Amino acid sequence: MLTGSITGAAAKLHVTQPAVSHLINEMEGMLGFSLFDRRGGRVVPTTNGELLFSEIERCFLGLDHINDFAARRKRSARKTVMVAAVPVISVAILAKAVQQYQATVSGDFFSINSRISEQVVGWVSSQKVDIGFALATEPVPGIHTEPIVEVKLLCAVPRGHSLAHKAQVSVEDVANEPFIAMSKSEGVRPIVEDLFASHGVEPQYVAECPMTTAACAMVDAGIGLTLLEPFAAAPLRLTNVLFKPFVPALPITFNAFWLKSQTPHFARDRFVEIVKGVARTVADQFEAAA
Repeated sequence: MLTGSITGAAAKLHVTQPAVSHLINEMEGMLGFSLFDRRGGRVVPTTNGELLFSEIERCFLGLDHINDFAARRKRSARKTVMVAAVPVISVAILAKAVQQYQATVSGDFFSINSRISEQVVGWVSSQKVDIGFALATEPVPGIHTEPIVEVKLLCAVPRGHSLAHKAQVSVEDVANEPFIAMSKSEGVRPIVEDLFASHGVEPQYVAECPMTTAACAMVDAGIGLTLLEPFAAAPLRLTNVLFKPFVPALPITFNAFWLKSQTPHFARDRFVEIVKGVARTVADQFEAAA
């Protein structure tokens, strides 16, 4: 997979070329499908080969994580806190929250994993992480849901735009404007689309971004408008973008999730309170500015 040829693989592994060919043939026989197509002396991965390689890489990453964990335990007795969070929370809130926790509570080691809302709850449920932060989801048995903060969506408008002078932007205002769609992965887009549909409005989508922070950057570039929560707007509050209250108001709630049956090995309640405080501070800054 890495060298593109049987000869290159043999040289990298310090074995003979026939030995590599034999191993591949034997593996394909055990699996029941081809891993490579042979083309003029070179080997090209099949679709199944690509998929299998991705799974193997994930296994190696898991082993690397175990090695890193063991190395940290050898160097220090600090506890490791595994956290999963949607990207906007990771960027705008967790950095400050972890800093405050380590400065005032404990010097625990934090591992932050950015995931979409459904994956966050799934990782909590499967005990891959100690705590998760995401938008509200369908209730999951055995998972405690703790509201962190409720915020209202803002409309991101570039300076100089015809809507920049308005005190607030309505759903009708954006009907005929170029609009940047947020990815469904972060959970905000379905809320926005439901509102547009209920008002008979169909925005002129000109782009879609995997993260609302990226959508905001596209507003800064003058590509179009978008809707986003204050946490996604936070990294771009000093740019060419104005953040206007949006009507009708679209409140969304971010929550903390943890397994009810799991006894925390870190000061979980204190950490949650710190996260709430940081989130409220960021939200209040934008509400005041708006």
